[in-house]
Amino acid sequence: MQSNPFLLPPAAETFRARHAAAQAKAEARREEGRKPIWEKAPQTSTLTATRAAIRELAPDVDPVALRRARASRGVIATATAALERSARPRDTETTAEFIAKKRELLMLQLSIDAKKEEIASLERKAADEEAAIAEDEVALESEAARFDAFLKANDAEVRRRGCA
Repeated sequence: MQSNPFLLPPAAETFRARHAAAQAKAEARREEGRKPIWEKAPQTSTLTATRAAIRELAPDVDPVALRRARASRGVIATATAALERSARPRDTETTAEFIAKKRELLMLQLSIDAKKEEIASLERKAADEEAAIAEDEVALESEAARFDAFLKANDAEVRRRGCA
């Protein structure tokens, strides 16, 4: 054993010890599996054996004090939770008020969504109208060009007839 209990053993030694423990546990499990059912120990006896092993490892612990400590654990946790709850500020809002607020928020959100959809629809209509206006302008320009060509041709015809 080491002289100073606060020094960590080398990593290789730790891994060897873990591996040896795992192998011993696996071997014990295999041995237990090979036994016929009537030779296997029930779980209650394994718990008793575990408790006995704990008593061997810590013989100076009073079992009554240990039971009291286990029982008081729940009491302490309950008291701590109660203190935390009482330290929290209480909501004075009733369930009906909470539901009314949530309903109002829902209605506002629905209204906002409807307005957004209407705005998007109007923007689509405006874009369609602008595209139609652009097409009409192009058509008007081509009509104007054709009309100018017609007028020039007509003037040329009038001049030719007038001179002849």
